[in-house]
Amino acid sequence: MGRNKLPLKKIDNPCRRKITYSKRRDGIIKKATELSVLCDTDVGVLMYSPHGRLTTFSSNGSIEDIFLRYFDQSSEQGGTVEKEGYLYQNLKRLKHEKEMLEQIAKMEVLMEKVNEIRQKLQERREKMRSYNPDVVDINAILDANAHRQFLFDAIQNIEKLGMEIFHEPIDLQKSESLQVTLPATRDAHLTANELVYANGNRNLSQDDHQPKEAHLPVGPHLTLEYLRTQKHWNLQGRGQGNA
Repeated sequence: MGRNKLPLKKIDNPCRRKITYSKRRDGIIKKATELSVLCDTDVGVLMYSPHGRLTTFSSNGSIEDIFLRYFDQSSEQGGTVEKEGYLYQNLKRLKHEKEMLEQIAKMEVLMEKVNEIRQKLQERREKMRSYNPDVVDINAILDANAHRQFLFDAIQNIEKLGMEIFHEPIDLQKSESLQVTLPATRDAHLTANELVYANGNRNLSQDDHQPKEAHLPVGPHLTLEYLRTQKHWNLQGRGQGNA
């Protein structure tokens, strides 16, 4: 069975009239969207509900742009529109007001974000101030105890985190990935101990061929007071030997 068609006359029931308008309005907007996409054309729809609520649709730009385009073409083609100048000025004013409202809405969103960032920055500053408090601002024992407790809790959290990291079990796969593979050399057949012993002998043989530098001992016996006492002791020893 097909759907019963409504007779084309005004619906007396206000509630049914409102429901019918809402359904048909959505259908008209859908058809206008399909027409603009399929035919690549500018479509503008302007509707008022039974209670005076405005609904507009424009496929490209704003509804004001479409009406302004209509007025421009009508004047070029010699057509006349009743109160054209009045409507034209009102449309330009509405377009300007709409653009201003959009800019104001964007500015409000940006201001909200700026306020959130400022609040977070203030919270971070207060937290940093707790780590390094100004002694001049601490005028009561309660404030001093609060700062001390804050630092004490921070130290405890750091120590707890350090212990957790220290006692964290090492993953077997990570430990295997950290193993270093020795390159194949002429000493590859040696064991680990033999390789260490051979490297030690090589270092010793290289040190034998290099000129050795004389290193003076460094210590308290090279101070001026020590040298003076040694000089005085040597003079006394020579005097006793001549006697």
